[in-house]
Amino acid sequence: MEPTRDMHLPSTEGAPHRAGRAIIRIATVDDDATVRFAAQELERCLQAMTGATAVHVRTDAYAPQPETLWVGTAAALGGIELPRVDNPELDDAIAIAVEDRRGVIAGANPRAALIAVYRYLFELGCRWVRPGADGELIPQIDDPLTQDVRVSEAPSYRHRGLAIEGACSCEHVIDLIDWLPKVGMNTYFIEYFAGYIFYNNWYSQRHLPARRKDLMPEERANEFAECAIEQIKRRGLLFHRAGHGWTCIPLGITPDLWDEHIERDFGDMTQYLALYEGERKLYLGIPRRTNLCYSQPEVRRMVVEGIVDYARAHPEVDYLHFWLADGSNHYCECDECRKARPSDFYVMMLNELDEALTAEGSPNRIVFLIYLDLLWPPERETIANPDRFVMMFAPLHRSYYDPFDPAGMAEPMPEFVLNGLEFPRNQNLHQLAAWQRVFDGDSFIFDYRFMWGQYDDPGYMAIAATIAGDMPVMSQIGLNGMVSDQSQRVFLPSGLPMTLMGRMLWDSGLDYAAATDDYFAAAFGPEWRGCREYLECLSQGFEPQWLSTYQAGSAAPVPERVVERLGTLRTVIAAFRPVIERNLALPSRVQARSWEYLSFHADVCLLLSHALDAQLTSGADAAAPHWRQLERLVIERERDTNQVFDVFLFLLSIRRKYRIPEFTALEDM
Repeated sequence: MEPTRDMHLPSTEGAPHRAGRAIIRIATVDDDATVRFAAQELERCLQAMTGATAVHVRTDAYAPQPETLWVGTAAALGGIELPRVDNPELDDAIAIAVEDRRGVIAGANPRAALIAVYRYLFELGCRWVRPGADGELIPQIDDPLTQDVRVSEAPSYRHRGLAIEGACSCEHVIDLIDWLPKVGMNTYFIEYFAGYIFYNNWYSQRHLPARRKDLMPEERANEFAECAIEQIKRRGLLFHRAGHGWTCIPLGITPDLWDEHIERDFGDMTQYLALYEGERKLYLGIPRRTNLCYSQPEVRRMVVEGIVDYARAHPEVDYLHFWLADGSNHYCECDECRKARPSDFYVMMLNELDEALTAEGSPNRIVFLIYLDLLWPPERETIANPDRFVMMFAPLHRSYYDPFDPAGMAEPMPEFVLNGLEFPRNQNLHQLAAWQRVFDGDSFIFDYRFMWGQYDDPGYMAIAATIAGDMPVMSQIGLNGMVSDQSQRVFLPSGLPMTLMGRMLWDSGLDYAAATDDYFAAAFGPEWRGCREYLECLSQGFEPQWLSTYQAGSAAPVPERVVERLGTLRTVIAAFRPVIERNLALPSRVQARSWEYLSFHADVCLLLSHALDAQLTSGADAAAPHWRQLERLVIERERDTNQVFDVFLFLLSIRRKYRIPEFTALEDM
């Protein structure tokens, strides 16, 4: 085994080392940035774990040696046998075989090799309970090579990732990207080209009344997006981009403005806008919410050309999303557009886009969206080249406290009524089944459970249990994974739901109880059982199944048990305070930090229980002082808690849900 000329390969023979610890070689053959990063991560963690010396060397060929761990793709490491997968470029099979003080850590592709490294470290006891340095738990082990590890796995699902949402800084996004492969995820999605609105929500502090009209410069979002892309590519993650906004391109409007109103005379181009309620104009004055007149060939041509131009300029994108305008019930009502469903015109554009990309010789994968009005499949058009496309199922109105039931696939489809559709709270599986009869290619779900649903379950235990119920069912309903559209900071009071999501997308048969115990033991230390029981009490007390259906001002009766349990919660929180206090001084900084966050969370839950109690029993006026007190608390503590808690999205959610009058200005986000 010969090192490259710029690397020194130390010998273990006679080399000085501490406490008899051997030097551990980490060897690679692949000349790939992600494989190098995987080796560096293994080197870093083994050094932190043992205090011994771990060194990374690159060689020309694989040759097993003592005290050496080989990292890389299976093809580079002598054809190490992996589980069979459909597409080794996309499907992240791994194999780990470490025994007799030597071994191999391999993946079907460089990204899978990185996931395999983290899986090996997991088997040695490492845990990543939340993003960032204060979430990385590395145990102390004298000699990790004494532990034999054998793993040979392919993930349950191809698509395992997150999309940007809420309010986030550049650092929040990078920390989350870094965390994804540590729990087996492989995908990150930047929506709206640069994710401007989400960065702006953070840097312009749009949850503060005085800052709502502020906008940061657009070029800053581009800089932040480039930083994120660099980290995505470093880890070999599958990169998704765009979404809504292509309908803005023909109008010469930036798609990243979100819900900023525009007053503009489009002149001759007015004819391209959707005719809605007798007028061709921007819907609500908002470009990204405005559909076009898709029956016009010229409109479709302009949209398709915009996508092709973008694809040509951005070869770094693995999956380019082509969605129509956001929102429902405002498609074009002209005579020609009335002749077919919106999904028919959408599929026409998909086929035209495929033809244009094929002419370019472009391999781009295109993700199309079934969402709101587009949940009704086309009646006459079909996708000509399914291999080009991935179907994304986005059931915006589903319940996140009822796991998917495959029986819903057989329910009858409701009638399609142009701009007169209703979207009841259900799982939309009958509409997924209808689309599957039209398209049998690759697909995944675009989930919104961590956009708003987590705020109905302050204990996070009910939403975690629903995740555990959903993950095995996705394969039964024909979906090949999930991309979660969500806040980047969903780790308060714990990272259990997020960790379960990552681990169960990898292994949908993972035992929920055992995985939950494992998480709590790592995150909270010796008194983890009490912490788990406490958070389960909070989830039961806040009644998330019921609370998720509640809307202030509705006439629906409030069950008596809800108010009674809110009172009990306050007793539970008070009784648990001493446990929190004594764990703040744990020797593990990771675990002590978990309890610090839990102390803040107890303050939030106490005020939330008072506010809900007053809202449900005495009305909005009585609740208002409690809501204001809660708002002050989360804003004042944001500096210390922002890594795990999205104050912007939390306040936006409760302001909408409980109709707090002072803050209705943000309802249209």
